[in-house]
Amino acid sequence: MHKTLCESVRWYVSQIKGSTSEDIGDGDNFTCVEFNESGELLATGDKAGRVTVFKNNKDIGLYDIYCTFTSHEPEFDYLKSLEIEEKINSITWLQAYTSAHHLLSANDKTIKLWRLSERQYEAYNFNIRDDENACLWYESTDRLNMIGPPIPHIITPDKLRIPKFRNLVILQLKHARNVYSPMLTLII
Repeated sequence: MHKTLCESVRWYVSQIKGSTSEDIGDGDNFTCVEFNESGELLATGDKAGRVTVFKNNKDIGLYDIYCTFTSHEPEFDYLKSLEIEEKINSITWLQAYTSAHHLLSANDKTIKLWRLSERQYEAYNFNIRDDENACLWYESTDRLNMIGPPIPHIITPDKLRIPKFRNLVILQLKHARNVYSPMLTLII
C-alpha cells in the first residue's frame, strides 16, 4: 500500500525551552508558529500576547532565543461591549530586503508590523563638553551682542577629534513600525 506524505513524516521533540513541569500557565501555550523564508528564524505567539523569536544556531543545529517582546495587550471594545484578548492569532514574516527582519503579528482586532534588527556599534569621542576627553572650550566674546545661545569654540585645532565607533555586545532591537487598527465609522 502507498503511504501518503503525512504518514511518512515522523515528528519528534529534539529541544525543549522553559519548564516541563505542571506549573505552566495558560498564557504560555503557543497559539501560532511561523518560520521565516530561510528557516533561520522561528517566531511563536502565545495566549499572553508575547512573541518569541528563536534563531537557528548552525553549530549545534538547535534554536536559541533571539528576542521576546509583548506584541498585544488586552483591550476592550466599548462599542460592542466585548473584551479583546491579547492572544496572538497569526504571525507572518515579510520578505527581507535588508539585514533587518520584519514580521506581522495579529490578534482579533489589531495587526502590528514589527522590525527586528541588530546593532553592534556605538559612536563615541565627540567634541562635546560632557565627553570626559573633550577639549577645552570658551565662549566667543564677539557673540555677546547677538541673539541666541553662545557658540562654543575650540581653543586649539589639535584638540579637535573625529568621532569613532567601537564594538559592543550585539543588541537586538525591536519596535513596532506600524499599528493597523480597524477603521470605525459611526453614523449617529
